[in-house]
Amino acid sequence: MARDGGLLDIPEEGICPISQMLMQDPVMCADGHSYERACIERWLSEGHRTSPKTNALLRHTTLTPNHNLRNMIESLTQRMPALQRQQLEQLRERQNLEAILAALAEDQEKELPGAPPPGAWPKEDLERLSVKALQQRLRAFGLPVSGRKAELVARLQALQIDPEDADAWRNLGIAGGGTVSGRAHSEKECYEKALQINPEHAVAWCNLGFAGGGTVSGRAHSKKECYEKALQINPEDAVAWYNLGVAGGGTVSGRAHSKKECYEKALQINPEHAVPWCNLGFAGGGTVSGRAHSEKECYEKALQINPEDADAWNNLGVAGGGTVSGRAHSEKECYEKALQIDPTYAHACLLM
Repeated sequence: MARDGGLLDIPEEGICPISQMLMQDPVMCADGHSYERACIERWLSEGHRTSPKTNALLRHTTLTPNHNLRNMIESLTQRMPALQRQQLEQLRERQNLEAILAALAEDQEKELPGAPPPGAWPKEDLERLSVKALQQRLRAFGLPVSGRKAELVARLQALQIDPEDADAWRNLGIAGGGTVSGRAHSEKECYEKALQINPEHAVAWCNLGFAGGGTVSGRAHSKKECYEKALQINPEDAVAWYNLGVAGGGTVSGRAHSKKECYEKALQINPEHAVPWCNLGFAGGGTVSGRAHSEKECYEKALQINPEDADAWNNLGVAGGGTVSGRAHSEKECYEKALQIDPTYAHACLLM
């Protein structure tokens, strides 16, 4: 199957009922549901003895690691596009701020009873709260900037927004958007802001394309046009070439490029990118750096780079099987490998 360039669907069982985020360390609670360890431990430490999901009374508070779920999540994460992994990490950073601030408030109450909690500070945006101001506030409360308070400082620093900093707007977009100066900005709006400030920001054009396209300086740009703009600025952007291929191909610097040619360009720039190899195979194979590669050879190349690619194993099975890392795999073995990596892979099930 060809990749559509979009984000991978995340199964509901991989989402923590408390944080609503993809879990990293899932544990089973007495209610039979799995939670992110840090979230359920915090829930229990606050004195709750009911299920966060059903509100039923918990028979006990023992937590059991869910190894099968963790393996599934790790496999899913490995197969995610790099941009989706980056978005997840930055979203986790943003959500962790609330927990860190709550912990900081608890520390303040213990170490300095009666001190104003973080929620009572002036309501600046977290993104605009300067590290220096935070340090001054902590010291005013009589609290040293150390330990997890230093971690808080570091995270706030990473989320600072300079209204005229195109990179900061782009990073806020990757984090899913946010509130600046009292106004909420979606992921797409952040990329648009970055490009209003710097219309020559190739990566922001690529991100805007990935978000479905948008409006910059009063002109609407389709997804394909965003990738074309990115490549006019930086023709060596392998990710933009790949995405332009997924969008069906396009015109760069006056020359039309087919879907296949876009994948070939992406692989000439970065031959270690597994997903374009898989898509080039799905397009029937092609020529990279002067050498022709058959459909089957493209899937084999993808699997040499990433042996955990369920799509590539499935496609290699459709192509009749092949050789990966010196070992021959039959058609059936390829489908089995796809299902070992992703047990929900329905296409492989149908073909076995």
